[in-house]
Amino acid sequence: MSFDPEEALRRCPLPEGVEDVVMNRGTIAKAHGVSENIIMKYLEQGMPVLSKGSNGQAYEFLPSECCAWKMHRDAELADRREAGDRAAAQMSLMFRNDDEDEASTGPVLTAEQIIKESQADYQRNKAAEQRHELVRAAH
Repeated sequence: MSFDPEEALRRCPLPEGVEDVVMNRGTIAKAHGVSENIIMKYLEQGMPVLSKGSNGQAYEFLPSECCAWKMHRDAELADRREAGDRAAAQMSLMFRNDDEDEASTGPVLTAEQIIKESQADYQRNKAAEQRHELVRAAH
């Protein structure tokens, strides 16, 4: 989903009482609670700018556009992270040979937890075999 400034401004207006005045890089950094270096990274990621700075010229930003862009960017990052988490959970189910119905009954296990669970299963089955409660199947 690409950034549409008009749509973003409708969904994410500035808080009441905050003026939409032109800000320089240092001021917009303070407004977002980040460093000027982070603002430069945001610019590389597509943060809107009224005018790019050059020798003796300051960058100029509108806080409304920058705030709307950042909220849009944060929502996209959260969506990507959630999609990654879903994919990881699905892969975990495949690894454990479970189905989706069982996934809703408990948390997703980490690789370390799966290893520990597998080792515990192995030890339990080995002990059951030694007690003649389990018999090895012929291959």
